[in-house]
Amino acid sequence: MYNAAQNIQEEDFMDPLPYRLRAGNVLWQKVIQPYLFKKDPENAHLFTIRTLQEIQRSGLTPLIRFLFQSNHAQSLRNITLVGGVAWKNRVGLAAGFDKNGEIIDACDAFGFGAVEVGTVTPRPQAGNPRPRVFRYPNAGAVVNRYGFNSKGAHEVASNITKTHRNHKITCPIGVSIGKNKDTPDDRAVDDYISAFRILAPVLRQNIDYMQINISSPNTPGLRSLFDRLDEFLSEFRERIGRTAKWDVPLYLKVPPDNLTEKQYIHIVELAARYGISALEATNTTTNPNYKEAYGISGAQEGGLSGEPLREISNAVLAFLYPAAKQHHIDLIGVGGISRTEHAVEKLARAKAVQVYTGLVFRGPILSHEILESLQTPKARRIEKDGLTIRV
Repeated sequence: MYNAAQNIQEEDFMDPLPYRLRAGNVLWQKVIQPYLFKKDPENAHLFTIRTLQEIQRSGLTPLIRFLFQSNHAQSLRNITLVGGVAWKNRVGLAAGFDKNGEIIDACDAFGFGAVEVGTVTPRPQAGNPRPRVFRYPNAGAVVNRYGFNSKGAHEVASNITKTHRNHKITCPIGVSIGKNKDTPDDRAVDDYISAFRILAPVLRQNIDYMQINISSPNTPGLRSLFDRLDEFLSEFRERIGRTAKWDVPLYLKVPPDNLTEKQYIHIVELAARYGISALEATNTTTNPNYKEAYGISGAQEGGLSGEPLREISNAVLAFLYPAAKQHHIDLIGVGGISRTEHAVEKLARAKAVQVYTGLVFRGPILSHEILESLQTPKARRIEKDGLTIRV
């Protein structure tokens, strides 16, 4: 199992918090989070989406930018190429928060390096029955079994089009695509191609990207696509090649469970063969041992994210890293990032990180803390486990 360096401490990186961000953090910690945590987790999520939509409609996104955006978010020196995509900085928002592309402007205002929308299915679907999201504050964890609840690719494409018409988005937009639950597994590639064809035309050339999500544990049979990944990617690449007007950068999200080191290496080789430019490691885990280790029932169905996912996602990064470096595939670290040092340990192997569950418990200040840490002399050269992180 991959272990972080013992001498990395968050206080080694942090300068005093700017007043405006301190005010935003107090607002989050004392008002916003306590209010949201009184609600059922899914209702809290829906309330957040509706509130941010209203902020967008009212033209108040500059207030988000003032209270919550890191002063490092827009620095030209922080622009990083990730799978051929110019991220504004190295901290992206993972898929799952803005499932339908409804609050891209607000997410951009928070200062993320890239905003990933979805996961989006070709046709609208409700997802799994409620309740389907469970919050565990003591473990810094969430279990979800949403099952790709999506308003469908056509509506998401319309939302992205409206966003570009009404707002100036400064960061890349990634769109995570998946399959509908009622699509047979042997026809899964049809759904991914359908979603791609609907969504690719609304992406900005040489700015945005598409992410292929075949690693969610909440759609039955989805992860089995990794057993025939060669066939899947071959057909996907061939068929989109006949329709795409430009070469949309493709990312692939990988699971943390039930694959060997050899299989992860094979995923990298296939990614290189079929033009996948970046791998996101990892999706959520269904391993009951990790749930139980943090006081969560192993029988609780759904994917586990947050602090308990940290070590296993780091282990997958370690498996992927040598082959990814050899084949020039960029890695994105996802899973268990709730403190600065969690991001730093992933950046020893990953080109960038994505956050989501950590934001639920820490709030938007988490992004600033990570970006702040990467400005310090100590972060410019950190030796650990025989690797060097350079920022």
